[in-house]
Amino acid sequence: MGKRLSQWYNLGGNFWRTYMQSSDFHRIKQLLTTILIAAALLLAVVGCNAAQSTATPTDTPPTSTPKPVSTAADFIASNPNPTGITITLWTVEQFSPQINLVNQTLTTFEANSPPDHVSVFVKKVSGQASAVNYLLSAKTVAPDILPDVLILRDDQLPQAWRTGLLQPLSGKIDRTIVQDLLPAARALGTIDGSLAAIPLQMNVEHLVANTTLITPTPLSWQDVLSANVSYRFAGVGQNGNLADATLLQYRAAGGTLTNADGTPALSPDALRAVLEYYRDLRAQGDITPAMFAESDPTEFWTDYKNGNIALTHIDTRTYLSDRHQLRTSVPAPIPTQTGKPAAIVHGWVIALITPDPFRQDAAINLIETFLSTEATTAWASYAQAIPPTQNAFTLVAGDDPYWQFLGEYLVAADTPPTFSGYTQMSRTIQQAVESVVNDTATVDDALQVVKDELGQ
Repeated sequence: MGKRLSQWYNLGGNFWRTYMQSSDFHRIKQLLTTILIAAALLLAVVGCNAAQSTATPTDTPPTSTPKPVSTAADFIASNPNPTGITITLWTVEQFSPQINLVNQTLTTFEANSPPDHVSVFVKKVSGQASAVNYLLSAKTVAPDILPDVLILRDDQLPQAWRTGLLQPLSGKIDRTIVQDLLPAARALGTIDGSLAAIPLQMNVEHLVANTTLITPTPLSWQDVLSANVSYRFAGVGQNGNLADATLLQYRAAGGTLTNADGTPALSPDALRAVLEYYRDLRAQGDITPAMFAESDPTEFWTDYKNGNIALTHIDTRTYLSDRHQLRTSVPAPIPTQTGKPAAIVHGWVIALITPDPFRQDAAINLIETFLSTEATTAWASYAQAIPPTQNAFTLVAGDDPYWQFLGEYLVAADTPPTFSGYTQMSRTIQQAVESVVNDTATVDDALQVVKDELGQ
């Protein structure tokens, strides 16, 4: 009996396998598949019609309704697990991981924020390959390549901010860091009333006087004119813009650059005073036209150290690097019309790009790691730079008389103008200055040209 059942079982199995391989079975299989697909489509259509028949006019938003602003909830589906983020940092050679302190800061971040990591891309400071140019082009062409965090020069910050890509830092950065910022640092990172970035380091030009050629150190224009000594400074800014040396003199003479509503506006009396001061210095031979072709204050530094110049402007970084060579020099504020100190501060700043809330948390942690007192103190000592916070400044300064001088001088420091239209205004004023120094125009004529071009 068992043997017969086994034979029947084998016979049935062979039949079924043979039938499955037959054309009849495949036709039946295709027919069943077609029926199932048709049934599914029919159910979908019925369901859709039912939904439309029950909809009310208010269920369909008007075509003019704007697209809602993205919120944290919008990112949940694409970021179900925010751990293990790789933050992209665009930086420059001055802050490259090749520098041990930068690499150490990145290592500290990754150690304190596991398993997050940092991917670093080094960009050019200026030109077509600069970070700002990449921002401008990638905004519309390839937004996915944009970084989470960006390091750039302070004079590039206004343009970067006005791309709409930078995220304001107020309310995001640790409040103790923001409160500890030096006033000059906070001002340097503020664009259009928003904290757009925070400086990693700062730099400022001041006067250096050779005490074997001039004593006492001059404080006012009249002191400089009375001394009748050689005086050198960079007379033109980057890209033909107004030099810091002239900008601070204009401001110290009471000059403003905008009206109350923020539109460009000139103070003719202040500009006249500056032009007359330069004219008189040139007439005495204290300054030369060649100065107004130079934008780098270090251009005259070697001549000064060799004892050929009595007065010069130099930046803090260069002075700190070389002050061991300066046996008969004293630092001092740049002489102004009234003797009241004035300065223009510059620096490198760090900014936030990513709008993704999950990525922002990691990006902010990276920014705060760069801005920690330990990191900024070490960096200031390494780079011969001014740190952005009071705690770091105090640690670096100690009881050093030069740093005490800088602390007082920074109180008078202002930032370069960032309003729209300043570039054209500054170049117009710069051209007037050069025409007076080169003796190709009188003060009255040069002033009138500025007023005409600015519509004053």
